[in-house]
Amino acid sequence: MIRLAILVCVGLVAFVPFGVGSPVDGGLAGKQDIGPGQSYRVSRSFRAGERAAVLALVQSSRVDSAAVNLSITVYDKKSTVVAQDKAVGNGQHDFAVAFWYPPRDGEYVIEVNSTSGFAVPVWVAVK
Repeated sequence: MIRLAILVCVGLVAFVPFGVGSPVDGGLAGKQDIGPGQSYRVSRSFRAGERAAVLALVQSSRVDSAAVNLSITVYDKKSTVVAQDKAVGNGQHDFAVAFWYPPRDGEYVIEVNSTSGFAVPVWVAVK
């Protein structure tokens, strides 16, 4: 009987996730080319109270990271900013990360911007 209990505990730890996580439809990752004056926008559904995260990273060693300035802004359905990461002052920002805990289930719009004067390959991940 003790062996069965230990086997069940090991099985639960090994095969059952500790948290479901956000977003509802699963994660999203991929490369996006963001041109000058353009932004990448995507809408995803997130679960209330579960951590949500967005990461944007310049994906090329050929791009001068000192000339790139990435930012992430996350909006709820009322267009209220719920999370944001942007460069402060004249600082350069070749990556951006935003975390938040959605207060309620719903759609959130994620916007990644680049203020560089040229097209930038950016890797974007939503979890």
